[in-house]
Amino acid sequence: MKKINLLVVVVAFFMFSCGADQASVDKMTGEMCSAMELYKEDDIATMMAAAEKMMEIAGNEAEYGSVTEAQLKGAMEEKCPDGYKKFMELTETAE
Repeated sequence: MKKINLLVVVVAFFMFSCGADQASVDKMTGEMCSAMELYKEDDIATMMAAAEKMMEIAGNEAEYGSVTEAQLKGAMEEKCPDGYKKFMELTETAE
């Protein structure tokens, strides 16, 4: 249950953002792709590690507060397609 709450917070953070410059989007995408590399689908502990990293990233509002979910998803889909798939699985689980 705790992991779902963490993911809901991350998803909500992205949904209420307005838009950001490309440099911010690229930097956040790199960090999110790295977080998704932590997640191994057959190991629940890695899901928690990835969720914690995502919370750290989402908590950096000064830098990423204006990045929208659409911007992040588009950039992740291009930069790290496997990470994007994992991100989508995690966020769908949270909803």
